[in-house]
Parts: sequence; structure tokens; C-alpha cells
Amino acid sequence: MNILIVGCGRVGRRLVHVLERLGHDVSVLDEDAANLALLNELEPPFSGMAVAGVPIDGDVLRSAGIEACDAVAAVTKDDNINLMVAQIARELFGVKHVIARVAEPSRKEVYTERFGLRIVCGTNLTAQGLLAGILQEEDDEDQCVMFGSSTANFSAVPAAKHQWNRPLSSVQPPRAGMMVFGVLRANGTMELANTQPTLHVDDKILFAELAD
Repeated sequence: MNILIVGCGRVGRRLVHVLERLGHDVSVLDEDAANLALLNELEPPFSGMAVAGVPIDGDVLRSAGIEACDAVAAVTKDDNINLMVAQIARELFGVKHVIARVAEPSRKEVYTERFGLRIVCGTNLTAQGLLAGILQEEDDEDQCVMFGSSTANFSAVPAAKHQWNRPLSSVQPPRAGMMVFGVLRANGTMELANTQPTLHVDDKILFAELAD
């Protein structure tokens, strides 16, 4: 995905770091060039485009590449700016996946119901909720969860026909660093790998790996 992060504070930089490690193309916009300079401290270093400017200015958003974006995440410290950016991205530029961070919980329902925006309340969820909101609509089979300073990526892969009626323990992870985590049944329930489940038609095999 091509993703624009508006706001380069702690949460914004965390999103940039994780999304780049997951292979996404990321651009960052912030009013303060000093915040953007902190991207150089990421490991590995930020490789995308960083733009300094007023985030509610259409020309500035264009210079940050919003017209080619698949998703926009507005994560500045100002609720009003985040909501305005989200509305501009959705209504003016037609970005399909838009999510905004707000600190005031009462605004969440209003903007979700009235404007159809995806809102994450900063008092309850920060980078984890934003990350899930950005990526979930791309592919419901992939989920990211943050534990402390690390991020785990979970993938659900449909069991192949030759795997039906065989134990989950017979499945080999598709690449190094990935482990078999469990199985997602057709009815939505999950069984962990250590319960030694047997695979059936319409099951999905759950794999897990560290993104960073």
C-alpha cells in the first residue's frame, strides 16, 4: 500500500517504522521540520518522502503524494486538524481508507456515524489501533499487533486440499522466521497449535512472525 502519515510525533514515527518494515510505501507530512528530522533516527532509516507544511492545505497534501495514496492516517496532536485532514482526504481526494486519531472520546461516534470516518481514540488506543485500522481494510486475513516495542504480524492462509484431514503439526511455515500459530475454523473459532488440531475444509492456517 501507498500510505500517507500526517503527523510525525511519537505515534506517527511508530507507524512509519512498522509500516515500512511490513513493506509498505510511506510518506510523512508534518508542520514542524524538526519532527521530520527525527525520522533519521529510525532503524533502519526512513526511506520514504517527508514533507514539511500545513496539513490542511490541499497543495501541501498534493506535494506529499496524497493523490496516489491508498490510505491516509491523521495522527497529529490536534483533534481538529486530524478530523479536517481525514475529511479532506475522503471528500476532496477520494482516498478510500482514511483513519484519524482523536483524544476526545465523544467525537468518535459523531464523526464515525455522520462522516463515515474511521476514528481511533487516543485515550484508549494509539499506534496499535491505528495500525489495525490502516491495514485491516486492505486484507482482512492479515493483522498486526503490538506488544511493548515489538510488532507481530499474523496471517491467515486457507488450508490447501492436500492438507485437509491432516494434523496442523504437519504444516511447514512458508518462510524462515515464521511459525504456525493455530487454525481459524469456518465458524470463526480459533484453536492454538499446541492443541494439535486437525485441518478441515474451509479452515485457515494462522501464521505469526515478528515484523520488528
